[in-house]
Amino acid sequence: MKFQKKALDEKNNEYGAKIDSLNEKIKIKEIEVVRIKNEIIQVDKKGTFLPVEMDKLKTSNNSLTDKKIEFIKSKASLFLNDIDNDNVSVSFSTLNHRISSFIGGWNEWLHDEYSIEKATLMSDSAEKTIDKWLEGKEATAK
Repeated sequence: MKFQKKALDEKNNEYGAKIDSLNEKIKIKEIEVVRIKNEIIQVDKKGTFLPVEMDKLKTSNNSLTDKKIEFIKSKASLFLNDIDNDNVSVSFSTLNHRISSFIGGWNEWLHDEYSIEKATLMSDSAEKTIDKWLEGKEATAK
């Protein structure tokens, strides 16, 4: 009987240790469940405030866009007013540079498409036309 009692006590202790171990695991899982529930609550709170925040961002973005559009419109209005009043300042050096760049490409295209003789004639004609046009513009600018 002593032997049986000792064996039962050992089994009882063994089961008690297993129960304690399982109880510890249960406590850990309960803590994890509480943590996850808190995360869910936080996500739900963020979910309710996101539409409001999106509306604020849209409003802010629209306001900024409206300001930029208004700035561009005012600049365009000033430029159009200058054009309407023939008050456009032109940098002839910049104009000459852009015309030269264009004519360079034009001459290259002419020589690719036509014979050398015809391309040279068309190129000379274009340069004379440009020179005449620029002289007229310089005279009216002074």
